[in-house]
Amino acid sequence: RLRQNSRQRCYYCKTKIFGALKKEARRLGIGTVVDGTTASDLNEHRPGRAALEKLNIDSPLRDAGFSGAEIAGQLRKLGVDAYFLTSSTCLATRFPYDFTLEPLRIQAIGQTEHFLIRQGIFPLRVRHMTDGIRIETSPIHFRKIIAMKEKIIAECRAAGYRFITLDLSGIK
Repeated sequence: RLRQNSRQRCYYCKTKIFGALKKEARRLGIGTVVDGTTASDLNEHRPGRAALEKLNIDSPLRDAGFSGAEIAGQLRKLGVDAYFLTSSTCLATRFPYDFTLEPLRIQAIGQTEHFLIRQGIFPLRVRHMTDGIRIETSPIHFRKIIAMKEKIIAECRAAGYRFITLDLSGIK
């Protein structure tokens, strides 16, 4: 069901992952398993929330009313590097719904994102498109991307992409 990449993929994934975590927690005598859902996550399409509710997973950040921006702000004050304050989502979200997920394609997207992140480009999403990718990032990085376009093209072609686009509307 995960490979089918339906709109419910997060439900299936979280059921599997958090089911295993609960089993391990019981084995270790731990009574509560929590996740990092925030209050701002409730405004988004999150089918995995139903799995967490079904499994009785607590969400203390959400329950306390903390938004992702508030948490990042406090961590920034503590000196946490900006890279660790950017949103990170599963690589399956880089593919359109109902597009069959294949390990090599997921790996290629991940490698391309890691390459760009090592160049200092984040936040970032590299989205799969037929025969290519679409790079989504903040407009502040556009000049840097254009300046290193030959390096990016070489990296992306090595990963098997025929074309590379930059989404001028920025990261979604």
